[in-house]
Parts: sequence; C-alpha cells; structure tokens
Amino acid sequence: MGVAAKIEPSMLSSEFANLASEAHRTYAQRWRRLAPHGHHGWVEGEIHADMVLVMTVEPGFDGQKFMSETMDKVHTLGTKYPSLNIEVDGGLVPSTIDIAASAGANCILAGRSVFGDPEAAKVIFLLRTSVEQSQKK
Repeated sequence: MGVAAKIEPSMLSSEFANLASEAHRTYAQRWRRLAPHGHHGWVEGEIHADMVLVMTVEPGFDGQKFMSETMDKVHTLGTKYPSLNIEVDGGLVPSTIDIAASAGANCILAGRSVFGDPEAAKVIFLLRTSVEQSQKK
C-alpha cells in the first residue's frame, strides 16, 4: 500500500508541519497497484484502499500495447467496490479507452497518448468524455 502524497515534517516550519501532518492524516489516499499478470486473490477479501491502480501493460517498458485481459480485474473491483477509484495505466489511447471505462475504470493515466500527440487537448477530451459517459450508465 502507498500514500498519494507525503510531506515530511522535518522539511517545514513547526506550524506548517502540524498543518501538513493533519492534512496528510485527513486527505491522503491509500492505494494499491496490480500488475497485469500478478496474483489478485486479495480482491476476494476486504480492500483497505481509496484507489487501486491496475496496470494495463507490464510495468517498466515504454510503448506497450494495451492488455485487454486486465479488464477482468477492473470489472471485479468495480463490482465488489462500487465507490472505489480504479485507475488504469498503460496503452490507453482513444481506441482503447472505451474498453477500460466500460469495465469500470474511473481514473485514467495516459502518458504517450497525450504527450506524444500534437493535438493533446483533443486526446484528453476524448479520454475524459469516454470515462464520463461510462459513469452515467
């Protein structure tokens, strides 16, 4: 399990450190990451996380194609934990986003498809629209 944001109190003045510590306790999200071929039997138990990141490519290798077989993990998580934030990362482009969003992903991490496209704003719009439409269903 990880924490989305962490501020070390030793880096700050004492007043600001107290404020930062309180904000961290109150607002920091707990998350877990699932690799495409990793065991996900823990999904059968209780999840004590605010967000689960489902890798839709093998971590560490740039430019891979989206692995649609990972969508069963997304669907299982979304069915069992309807209020859980489910993030997907890897190979997400306008042609694959509908698959992920329909499976239940509500947070999209898209790097190359956005930053590698000269019309990045258009790509972001397409990705966001797909997720928003899937959430309305």
